[in-house]
Amino acid sequence: MIIFLNKIHSISVSTDDRKALGILGISVFVLVLLALVQDIVQSGIENLGYYFSESFLFSSFWWLFFPAFSFQYFQLKPLSAIRPGFICCIILFPIIAHLFSYPLLVWILSGIFPGHTFSYTQTLRYTLSNFLYILLFMYSMPVLMFVIYRKKTTSISKNIDTAIAETPGEYPAKIFVQEGYKKSVILIASISHVTANPPYINIYVGNKKFLYTETLKSFSAKLDPASFVRIHKSAIINLHMVANFSSRGNGDYDVRMKDESNLRISRNYAAVFKDCYAQLHRVAVH
Repeated sequence: MIIFLNKIHSISVSTDDRKALGILGISVFVLVLLALVQDIVQSGIENLGYYFSESFLFSSFWWLFFPAFSFQYFQLKPLSAIRPGFICCIILFPIIAHLFSYPLLVWILSGIFPGHTFSYTQTLRYTLSNFLYILLFMYSMPVLMFVIYRKKTTSISKNIDTAIAETPGEYPAKIFVQEGYKKSVILIASISHVTANPPYINIYVGNKKFLYTETLKSFSAKLDPASFVRIHKSAIINLHMVANFSSRGNGDYDVRMKDESNLRISRNYAAVFKDCYAQLHRVAVH
């Protein structure tokens, strides 16, 4: 649970996320509308009285799919490796939460408005006998389809990575990164800088940041040392992307990249940086 809460706390909502949540919201709205229509049709066929307030109250079963599916979406989106235990939690947690929160919601809402208050246990038994299979299906199938899709795309990307892998003595010209649910190609030469984010690294290209499944040390071995240099134990920069740099007066330096990022050059790496920068630009650097 702590892991889940930490993940939710670190969520940043992108444009694609808002689109996905919008589609999800519309889908849930349609389900609620269909449930209300079904109750009207059923009351007409069985010649029963129709009460909109009661029908709307019990349609809250479908309302809960929005937060639950949103939870699954934000847990699965950044997932880089398929872990069976985590996948089981992603499926079981919404099922259990939905199963027990729905009767509670019905009990609270029915108690607020005048009329009959539906007991928690009665609604729970009703949910178990009528909706359990829906919960199992709705919360497991999308996740399992995601797992199949991710395994397929991972296999494809591995084949692509192998095809573009460097030959001995050479460095790759491009890499594939995960961008939402798709793989994107970025040119090594377009990388501004790379920073450590254990157990991953952050790759900065223009105004974009990509999370990459590799350590800074192993990734640095793929970079041409004539263009990329380490400036800190947790940062590597592209010398071609340096706009300017200045001394702090204590042995450290500040470097400004062309994308307007500001980084610190540790005194332990300053000499190597200045030497590589001078060789690249063929000017004396003081």
